[in-house]
Amino acid sequence: MWDAMETAQPATGDTGAAPDVSRKIDYLALNREFTAGVMGPAVSALTPERDGPWRVLDAGTGTGGALPELIELARGSGGSVLAVDLDADAAEVAHTLTVTLDAGDLAEVRVADLREVVREARASGELFDVIWAADVVWPAAFGDPDAVVAKLAGVLAPGGVLGLFTANYYQSMFLPGHSRIERLIRTASELTWGIPSDGPAHYERLGAWMRQAGLEDVRLRVLPVAGPMTDPVVRGYVEQIVWPEMRHAVAARGRAAGMSDDDVARAGELLDPGSPTYAGRDPDGYAVAPMLLWTGVAGQPYLQAGGAARCRRCRRRAEHRKRVVIAPAARHGGSVTHPRLESSGPVIVVGAGIVGASITYHLARAGAAVTLVDAGQPGRGVTASSFAWIGASGVRTGPAAALRRTATAEYHRLERELPRAPRDLVRLAVLEPNRAGPRGRLRAGDHRRRPSRGARARPAAGAGVGGVGTR
Repeated sequence: MWDAMETAQPATGDTGAAPDVSRKIDYLALNREFTAGVMGPAVSALTPERDGPWRVLDAGTGTGGALPELIELARGSGGSVLAVDLDADAAEVAHTLTVTLDAGDLAEVRVADLREVVREARASGELFDVIWAADVVWPAAFGDPDAVVAKLAGVLAPGGVLGLFTANYYQSMFLPGHSRIERLIRTASELTWGIPSDGPAHYERLGAWMRQAGLEDVRLRVLPVAGPMTDPVVRGYVEQIVWPEMRHAVAARGRAAGMSDDDVARAGELLDPGSPTYAGRDPDGYAVAPMLLWTGVAGQPYLQAGGAARCRRCRRRAEHRKRVVIAPAARHGGSVTHPRLESSGPVIVVGAGIVGASITYHLARAGAAVTLVDAGQPGRGVTASSFAWIGASGVRTGPAAALRRTATAEYHRLERELPRAPRDLVRLAVLEPNRAGPRGRLRAGDHRRRPSRGARARPAAGAGVGGVGTR
């Protein structure tokens, strides 16, 4: 939040000073104390519905505000945490915290640009099961926060959870009994930080950015923090962080925010510790911060194998119609583990095209006895005449975005799982068996390099994964 955008022009009487970030580390430490009570419930809301181990990204960790809770989340699943921040001083504090927590074996703190970490994850296929970002994705840090959310969503594993936490600073109450002045000061602060007053990049549109990114089950949780000024944690946060920022905002952009000379003078009286009407002298003073957590789940194309599945929308156990479906493979540090079927019995797959071959392969890996049948040769039916392809470029948001990202990641997985398969076949989304095994069962590694007659291979597109066009 400290990379301020270009600010608006000050009005006559304003200093026009940029945001004061000289006490950033102090702010982060005090903010951790002030929000400590809600970190546990917030992080617990990020628990994925599938089994671990979970790979966790702490995006913009700062001094490690949520790192203890994220480490416990990962530790409980046998997973790991990657905490990144662009500020080396803050990252050093976070690293020291991991040592204090004896978590050096599962938590890595890295000084890096979040966007570069996302690019690396997309290129390697090493996706995250949980991504946490607290007061990181907002217009004072990124000019295109919606695009940043889309990129974060793009490196979530199927069923993974993105959590966007905000202290909701501009909707908090730190000057109770002086609501008009406080509203004007908030506006002055927004102008100082160069935050848009409305529009698609407004900082309150976190949920909209998640939906635009194709995330499912987007939810809002309110996690209030409140206390009297007699509480030393509350008083320390308000007196050392909030009120100094308010004083700076009034001087920098108060008149541009619509404050009169009398308003500026009154704000000065309330926020000056030397004033007889200093707000800190009010024995009945208090602070209320309605902190918010937005969560969204990466689309999962398949239900869990077996009849019963947990319905993500209704959040309860539901008995779904019996059917044969495949559960997606779970990524554990780059390796892949395949789920076991909950039910037994032989399975017959009709049609040995790309879909039938994939179903057969994954069912067999899950432990099923599978027979694959086809009236002709494998891959000579619809697969040979289809114009279907997987593209990583083009549609980046909307309902199709999650499906495209999942398909891209799954083809990368096949590359790792089937080392004997020609890499260009998998990259072109062509998986054509050369022959069937006993009783028509497809054997992994049985492939033919030459595409079926009538198919024309196209160059790969997007992030290294293209498609096959057929005529």
